[in-house]
Amino acid sequence: MYQRILVGVDGSEQAERAFHVACDMAKVLSASVRVVQIIDRDRLVRSPYGGGEEFYEHQIERAKRNIDSFLKEGQELGVDIQGETISGSASLLLGRELPKEHSIDLIVLGSTGLSAVERLLLGSRSSYVLRNAPCDVLIVR
Repeated sequence: MYQRILVGVDGSEQAERAFHVACDMAKVLSASVRVVQIIDRDRLVRSPYGGGEEFYEHQIERAKRNIDSFLKEGQELGVDIQGETISGSASLLLGRELPKEHSIDLIVLGSTGLSAVERLLLGSRSSYVLRNAPCDVLIVR
């Protein structure tokens, strides 16, 4: 039985669907949900499309508002929910560090959150998590 569910969100429609699936599962299983949005500062600041420190700070604030809305929705649904915005590598944090740190039983992710170009250049975060996570992973389409 899953007791601790981790959901990675990024503002995409797929991530929102993953969040709702995780909440539905949590209610049925009496599990808790930890929703996280990870902002990769180094990737944003080094981006050839702009970025910089001001852009990074804007993204952090936007992610915090996003997490707050997920927390509010989860509470309204009656889910035991926690959330946070984290700076770092989404792949490493979702695929290795957070599951171990919080004894996560299940990771729920949207199938894609990156653009087609980023998937070609960087590989899919969902694929990385699937290959490296210490627990079960559910990919929501």
